Amino acid sequence: MSSQLHYKGAIRDHAVLGFQINDMRNIYQDSDVEAHKDKLNAQYITDAHMNAVAKSILKSSYRTLGIRNINNRGYTYSAILTTSPANMRPIDQAKRYYKLFKSIKDGSSSIEVPQRIKEILPDFPKIAITFSVTQNDDDSVDDQEFMKEAIRDYNEEYGTSFSLDEVGAYNKNINDRLARKNDAFKPQSERLDLVIVVDRLLTGFDSQYLSTLFVDLPPMNPQNIIQSFSRTNRIFDLDKKYGNIITFQFPKTFSQKINDALTIYSQGGIGDVLAPSWHKSKQKFNDAYHEISNYLFSDSPNLLTDPSTPIEQKKDFVKQYQRFDKAFAAVQTYDEFDEVDPVKDYQLSQENLDAMQGTYETLVEQLKDAKDDDDDSSEQVDTEYELESVIDKSVNYQYILGLIQAYVPDEGELLPSVGQKETAEIEGYISDLSKTNKPLATIVSQLWDKIKQHPENYAGQQVDQLLNKMIDQAYNQELMAFADKYHVSLDDLKFVIKNYDVHASKQAGVNQMLTRDAFKRFKEANADSELKRMMDWKKQVRSQLNDLYINHIDPLLDN
Repeated sequence: MSSQLHYKGAIRDHAVLGFQINDMRNIYQDSDVEAHKDKLNAQYITDAHMNAVAKSILKSSYRTLGIRNINNRGYTYSAILTTSPANMRPIDQAKRYYKLFKSIKDGSSSIEVPQRIKEILPDFPKIAITFSVTQNDDDSVDDQEFMKEAIRDYNEEYGTSFSLDEVGAYNKNINDRLARKNDAFKPQSERLDLVIVVDRLLTGFDSQYLSTLFVDLPPMNPQNIIQSFSRTNRIFDLDKKYGNIITFQFPKTFSQKINDALTIYSQGGIGDVLAPSWHKSKQKFNDAYHEISNYLFSDSPNLLTDPSTPIEQKKDFVKQYQRFDKAFAAVQTYDEFDEVDPVKDYQLSQENLDAMQGTYETLVEQLKDAKDDDDDSSEQVDTEYELESVIDKSVNYQYILGLIQAYVPDEGELLPSVGQKETAEIEGYISDLSKTNKPLATIVSQLWDKIKQHPENYAGQQVDQLLNKMIDQAYNQELMAFADKYHVSLDDLKFVIKNYDVHASKQAGVNQMLTRDAFKRFKEANADSELKRMMDWKKQVRSQLNDLYINHIDPLLDN
């Protein structure tokens, strides 16, 4: 026992996260008793069961894979689906799941990716499968043919070039891509959403990005439960609060087995190991909301920021808001939150939330400024606290392009009709995009207007390619306008922008661009300019370079 990880202490010491565990009890009720075991084993390999599992995975991924938070942090987490039914060859079931998710992604299945996910990740789910390919049993030929196809899919998705003879390298690439320890696999475009396995990756594999284990197999022994579940609970960022475990077989039995395993490995208690129940988390949120709600329906926010308001009152609000923020972030991690209407049930409209957050941020800045003069005996507040519940719900522009593509006819086809409802939907999404990326939204809007007015001019063309051309034009126009305004070399400016680092104090190529000859040309063309000295000209160009990149160029590169 001394060689095992004692979870209660490890979680208390912030070495690992706890677990949030769910099952499909709502589908199977209380039917998993010994008398029905054979019947259930048969049920767990039916198409109906697999479809229910796939729907559950797709629905829960919005939260467990952090898709709802991607606009805040730029990446999502990944998941593993492990399957090993009692009365079927495990590899065959894994293969069936792979085919099912492929059909969902290509649109040939009746199961659809939830709309709220498609709006953020139009290419979800990106999947892979890994299992040991044998050469000497009756099923080896089928397994090899299947793996060839899976590897071809993987090569097409990620630009790799593996063959069946390199299945070991293919498996290693999956491991590395899932772990994302190599910088090449950290961009969101290189992500893996779901890897389907039988038993690979369930022991020894370690990744902070892995948040969820979907378990479609009978209850395991305590050691295997702990080992496999522990793939998910590596501490990472503020949004990853638990390792998520979702089981799909024998809910009552599996639940008891999990409790038994966690009791053993937490040395007698699981209170600190498991996430609070939905009801407990909801009650904590209700309490925090009740505490802060007085500020929603009065002039209190304006009064709080008044310089004459006592500092202790300001501190009270900051502490209350932080408790509310934690509770609000936590309660949103549960699927049951889908049944909550924040506006109707709590009057938490975006306007009200923005107002409270604005008040909070103003007060935090005031408290920081007052810190030096504060009485040491008064209770301090955490002015470095990072808000957890703020979620940017902007739509991925690729999803908008997919909607627009439906109105571009193929060569020789009749023109598609564009109804008012569909037009309003597209324009609504473009409006949402403009709130977070106005330069890109402007170009998308221009493209949509052109296609809407004359779709016949774009027959057979791809909307994303048309957009990229317009982005390239806008990019070059921005650079040419800047170069003309300050009379710097366009080639030098292109080099600076290509290598621009917003976090660096000095930018590569700027000194080479700001030459005496460039300043001379600027003075000749701008005789009335206030920038009489080369030093002043350089200072302004550097300042405007930052504005050019952050507000005009970088938004165009967000594609």
